[in-house]
Amino acid sequence: MRLLRLGGLLFIPALLHAGFLNIQASATCGTTTITASFGSAACSVLPDVGFAMAGGRFDDTGASVLAAAVQYQNDSPSFKAVASLQAEYEITFSGAEGPGYMEPTLCAQDSGAISGGFASLTTPGGSVSVFSSSLFCLGPTPPLYIPIVFGVPMDVQLSLQAYAGPTLPFAGSQKSAHAKLDYRVLDATKNPVPFTVEVVIPEPSTWQLWMVGACLLTFKTAACHRSHIIEKLGIHDTSLVRYAIRTGLVKA
Repeated sequence: MRLLRLGGLLFIPALLHAGFLNIQASATCGTTTITASFGSAACSVLPDVGFAMAGGRFDDTGASVLAAAVQYQNDSPSFKAVASLQAEYEITFSGAEGPGYMEPTLCAQDSGAISGGFASLTTPGGSVSVFSSSLFCLGPTPPLYIPIVFGVPMDVQLSLQAYAGPTLPFAGSQKSAHAKLDYRVLDATKNPVPFTVEVVIPEPSTWQLWMVGACLLTFKTAACHRSHIIEKLGIHDTSLVRYAIRTGLVKA
């Protein structure tokens, strides 16, 4: 199963068996907790008391999670936030031929006590994990060069976590943490090359479409992509909604 891309909109067939993408976010303000999957969570207690927020991002350029909690007043309710991203997927690089390298930059940083971040990447050609630091964004040292073959899929396991709080019971208590994955692609001589990438959650038996990135699309572009999808799916009544209901992708 290949990645479905509509213009700049990136859709990934989300898991069920062979691969998966799971993003969870939680924000707590006192006794109230807001949770979200594949999105962000936030809560606040009046504009001048405090807030918490958490969220995650996953697309073909990398991934990140963020958690933050801020308390403005003494003896107010505590605030905390947690974000996590777990994924197993295939990634294929284009832009050159033959062997090359993926040079990942995993980063984790926090604001000190009662906050933290963690990032872990595992591939057949190498693995790396980093824990957060309150001083600077830690990454692999020395640089990690993961062997790839252009045009050949590579299995990837990725884990990102960030937590912040609970805040302390005094004004100005702030906690934050983040973790992220970025990378660049090198040729066989370890020189950077322009590249394109395809990310695939492989072969689920049942799947849903999750939007993981967005951009502005013109009506003409969207209509063109819609007609291509209808043609490839072999839909004769031209209704994607009826097709989704009939195949169980969504409930009526």
